[in-house]
Parts: sequence; structure tokens; C-alpha cells
Amino acid sequence: IIVCVLLLDLGIVPKVGHLKRAYERVEAGGPAFIEEEHGANLVNIELSSTEKRSSALNVIIPLFFMILGVMIFDKDLAHGLFLALLVQFVMYTTQKIMTIGEFFEHFLNGAMSMAGLAVIICFGFMLSAANKDMGLFDMIIGGVGAHIPVHLLPLFVFLIVGFSTFATAGCWTMQLICIPIFLPLAQSLGVPYELIIGPVMSGVSMGYTCCLYADSAFMTSAGSGVTNFRIIHTTMPYAIVCIILTCIAYFAAGFVFL
Repeated sequence: IIVCVLLLDLGIVPKVGHLKRAYERVEAGGPAFIEEEHGANLVNIELSSTEKRSSALNVIIPLFFMILGVMIFDKDLAHGLFLALLVQFVMYTTQKIMTIGEFFEHFLNGAMSMAGLAVIICFGFMLSAANKDMGLFDMIIGGVGAHIPVHLLPLFVFLIVGFSTFATAGCWTMQLICIPIFLPLAQSLGVPYELIIGPVMSGVSMGYTCCLYADSAFMTSAGSGVTNFRIIHTTMPYAIVCIILTCIAYFAAGFVFL
């Protein structure tokens, strides 16, 4: 995926599907945002009709303080966000980019626009927790993983973890469950840990990238103003190619290193 994104950005990998049509539409003078025929945007982004000159530091500095706050307050993202908002308030009001009233108006509007997204993500975590409590992960991973030929183990770990993540959108849960299951299995079969941890992490990335109800798709939708359906439709051609190439690589690695 990383190589594909870099090659796509350099123009070596061609734009296809929805991505190609979007570029052609904008280059022809069309709108950046289009009205969806099916589905709705999770967050409505209203582009301002007025432009104000500003510095990139007005974004970089609050982001720096957000990361600093997370590190200071024991990896608590909420404290980092509040620290970043405080820095934004001071910077924007002193530079007269916003008045105090405008700042709090934008803050409240932003918080309200994210409420629906928060509810959807909450239900996504509930689905993942329910699947975990019902033993779905243990049945798929433990039951199937124990009957795989050693040379095909990296490939099957990648596919099993990928499809399990895709079905449940359980990115973080899958990592916590899969590694304690597959590492002892790898040790008993004499498989290097690298050929297990790599497929597990890339399998999680595969399922997470392709899942339309994963929180990553919702957050991308919220940040871009594009529906999660269009995001998945746009990325799927590239994801499928990356999945095929990754399967070939893990298949070869199983016979070369095992």
C-alpha cells in the first residue's frame, strides 16, 4: 500500500475509476464536491466564500501541542485535543483571524457535526466487542490456523486476519487477539516471528482499508466531506492489486524461508 501510494503520487501508477473521474471533473472546472446519488455525507463541510491569508504555522503549532499534550498526560488524547484548542484560541484571537465569538461558534458547530459520527463509531466498537465475546475470532483464527501447512502459514495468516478484520472492523481487537495466538503457533512450527507479525499487521491493514464501516473510513469521510461508500469505491481497485501482490509475496516467502 505504501509503495502504491508513492507511485500513484509520482504519476507512475495511473489514476483509475472514481479517482480518475474526479480529477477529470475538477480539471475541467467542475466542483470538488458532488451531490451523492446514494447515501449522505457523515459531516457536512461548508466551504467558506471568503479567504483569509494565514500561515501554515497556525496548523503546525496546534498539532505540535496536541502531540505534546498526549505525551505529557499519559497518552490521553482528550487532554492533547484540549491543549491544541487552547493554543488555537490564543493564536487565532491574537492574530485577529477570528473573534472570540467566532471561535466558539466554529467550535460548537464542529462538535455538533461530529455527534452522528461518534454514535456510528460507538456502534462499530460494540459490534467488534460482541464478536469477541461470542468467540468469533478464536473460532476463525484458532480453528483454521492450526490446520494450515507450514509453508502456507504466512499467506493464510494474512488472508484470515484480513477477512476477519473486514468482517468485524475490529482493527485494534484483531491485533490484540491474533498475535498471542499465532506467535505460539509459529514457535511450535519453527516459523520466524517476522513471518507471522508481518502478515498479521498487513492483514489488519488490508481488512481495515476495505471495510466501509471501519472507523478509519468514517473519520476519512468526516475530514474530506466524501461518503464512506465513495471512499471505498475509490480505493478498492488499488487495494485489490495490493492484496494480490501481497499474497504472491507471502506465498513465495513461505517456500523461500521455511
